[in-house]
Amino acid sequence: YKVAKRAWTKSELLQQAQEAAQSAITESIDVKPKSKLRSQTDEEEQIRQLGERCAYYLDVERHCLEKLGGGSAGETTTTVGGGRHVPTLVGVYPDDENRDWLVFDLVQRTSSTDESSAVAAEDADADSSIGHRPKPARTLYDILQEDWVDQRMQRDVGDPNADHHLYVLQKELGMAEESTFGDVLDKTLVELLRTVCVVNAANIVHRDVKPGNLLIT
Repeated sequence: YKVAKRAWTKSELLQQAQEAAQSAITESIDVKPKSKLRSQTDEEEQIRQLGERCAYYLDVERHCLEKLGGGSAGETTTTVGGGRHVPTLVGVYPDDENRDWLVFDLVQRTSSTDESSAVAAEDADADSSIGHRPKPARTLYDILQEDWVDQRMQRDVGDPNADHHLYVLQKELGMAEESTFGDVLDKTLVELLRTVCVVNAANIVHRDVKPGNLLIT
């Protein structure tokens, strides 16, 4: 299984801007008189520059992933720093409209622990309708959002460890049931810092390290 991404085009960005403006009118949002707004030429120039930045950022991402290595055949992640991983870039491929796509091997979810009932039910419905497919790795942000809800639901299970705020992350990491909040926090931060150090050693600086950009495998 593969996943792909590409940069927004100028026409797509322009359409988004037009839809946002229409939505503001529909919702009766107070806007400045047109005479005080940027001219249409200025707006198009800004969108053109935004489109160029999108294409540039995508090219930088491609360069960095190629610099970190492509991984071996059959692998879906590139191992760096003694066990840390980054997605493996398969290549860059144009579509019928000559838009370049970065194509990656799917980073799969590897946790064998029990999931929340809501997630398990959703996956069961998906499997029954489209057949078995590998589940993509979840981001740290998604897991922390579930932890925020789940820690309240765990109060009646009788296990004091199940009540800490990183319990879902603990299960996702495959850690022992007796692990504490501190154990999970230590493991997460140590793995993150090791990865950042290895990436920095390759003369790459990640400018947007945040939970939504971190996959848990």
